[in-house]
Amino acid sequence: MMIFSLENYRIHKKRLKQLKFKEKDLDSDEIAELVDKLTKPVVKNVLPKFKIKNINEIEKDLRMAEWDQKMTVHQFIALQLITRVLGVLVFILLFNASKFLAIVWGAVLFFSVSFLMKNSAKNRRDRLMMQFPDFIRITQGYLSAGLPFVQAVEESIRFVGEDWQPILQRFVVEAELSDINTALNGIREEVDVFEVKEFLSLVNLIIEQGGDAKEGFESQAEKIQQMLYDSMMAKIQRRRIMGTLIQAPLLLCNIAVLGLPTFDAMLNFKAM
Repeated sequence: MMIFSLENYRIHKKRLKQLKFKEKDLDSDEIAELVDKLTKPVVKNVLPKFKIKNINEIEKDLRMAEWDQKMTVHQFIALQLITRVLGVLVFILLFNASKFLAIVWGAVLFFSVSFLMKNSAKNRRDRLMMQFPDFIRITQGYLSAGLPFVQAVEESIRFVGEDWQPILQRFVVEAELSDINTALNGIREEVDVFEVKEFLSLVNLIIEQGGDAKEGFESQAEKIQQMLYDSMMAKIQRRRIMGTLIQAPLLLCNIAVLGLPTFDAMLNFKAM
């Protein structure tokens, strides 16, 4: 048992060295330390008095926004509470001097933390979604060449987008140390994107039913690519509608400006 444990440990260390995980950024450590100092009194004295319901959703968003390295769920809630209190205080202090500035700065401080986190999570979801077809196409190419599933994913890491690279690196390590099902479940938990979760669930289901990972991947790749195409077309259509709604007032203003000479001529004609 000791020999096999040492062998697994060596494989793990070798794999980590090969995949070259990025070391934790020093800025993240400094931000984490600052957040800890700011939120520690609130986490210790205030939060225990409240019942927090949406902890799982906040945890998912923090992980997707990659804020989980800087703060915990309770620290995020504490930071959110601090900024909201500051927003109310700034609104009260500036209200007599300038109502406009009071509303602007009060709203900025009140919603800043939630907005930044949600926006970061949304942007990362969009990037993962945009880079997902490349991952499918490249991995499918290696599978067609006869490579095993895990090796095909490992070879595709250098060609996929930057957001997918650390995710696939962790998948390869987990697949080597445990099994493919556990590694696929790890990606599903990390990537909070519906299309990705559905694709991996279908591949995982085929593997659990005794099928080959290669066959499961290839059988679902075409369906997911069609789903991604439909999703992209729906997004383009929504942007077209939004563009039309934004441009409609400008178009009405242009029509009004162009029609003013005619309207003025009609008034002058009646006066004559």
